[in-house]
Amino acid sequence: MLTRTFDAPIALVWEAWTRPEHFTKWWGPKPYTAPTVQMEVRTGGKFLWSMMSPEGREHFNAGTFREVTPRRRLVCDIFFSDAEGKHMSPAAHGLPGDWDGRQTIDVTFEELGERTRITIRQSGFPAGEIQGMARAGWSTSLDKLHESLVEGRAIVLGRVFDAPRKLVWEAWTRPEHTAKWWGPRGFNTVTHEMDFREGGVWRHTMVGPDGTEYPNRTEFIEIVEPERLVYRNGTSAKDPEWFRATITFMEFAGQTHVNMISVFPSKEARDEVAEKYGAIEGGQQHLANLAEYLKTL
Repeated sequence: MLTRTFDAPIALVWEAWTRPEHFTKWWGPKPYTAPTVQMEVRTGGKFLWSMMSPEGREHFNAGTFREVTPRRRLVCDIFFSDAEGKHMSPAAHGLPGDWDGRQTIDVTFEELGERTRITIRQSGFPAGEIQGMARAGWSTSLDKLHESLVEGRAIVLGRVFDAPRKLVWEAWTRPEHTAKWWGPRGFNTVTHEMDFREGGVWRHTMVGPDGTEYPNRTEFIEIVEPERLVYRNGTSAKDPEWFRATITFMEFAGQTHVNMISVFPSKEARDEVAEKYGAIEGGQQHLANLAEYLKTL
């Protein structure tokens, strides 16, 4: 089971799942694309979806919608197929395991004001390597979905670290570690308090190379160790939310893929932070600092 909350209203999230022009923007893991998306979104309707690898190999899935309840639930039976929608074995797609590839995907949608929570349950996988591959694929697909939903008002950054996820998570969430690397190049970070729990607050000051102090107040909204961290960041309790960040930590083949999506109230607010404070370059330096610090652990 996977649960993810998106900074978008439920109507928009539902469209992203049910309209081909939206679905094609996010279906499939990074860095795959989805060139073929055909769907008849109704109970009993058929679909044909594809994912294309960076090398140009296109993998197809086909199936039937078992249940369609608008803005509440999608259930579909899905299998690996050829370009015509005929069943193929997972082995023909280069996947491990001795199974026929038939699965069921159950997606529920929950309205949270202007945000939306979805829960995905997928059954039919055999135990073992393929389950880990599927979870990793879903994780990066949902990152892409989130990015598509907040396009224009978000800063998106990512990096792959040669370190286990547990270690990356600890470096990100413990003050004795964050003091060593947090912030852009040349900055120091002083933690005043860190109550690391959902609803808890991390108060810290980032000190720039010229001595300028930047107070920060981070309120933790969602903590799923060691997979996901969601928080809102501002300067104080009176100014609690400049942006809301979703950080995902996905481990695959001994590496940890970190994806950061920082969502601002508007495109104008996002552009101001990017231009006035150099947030994109600063964020890239932030992740580079972490990569260097991890080498010392």
